[in-house]
Amino acid sequence: MSRIRIVHHTGYTYTEPTLASFNEARMTPGTDADQHL
Repeated sequence: MSRIRIVHHTGYTYTEPTLASFNEARMTPGTDADQHL
C-alpha cells in the first residue's frame, strides 16, 4: 500500500476580534475502480 502525506493550511480573517472558532473538515476518497471507502 502506498503512503502519501497531505498538508493543508487554511487561514481566516475576521472583521471583529474573535475569541473562539470551531472548524471541521471531512475528506473522503472518491469511489472508482481503484479506490473505495
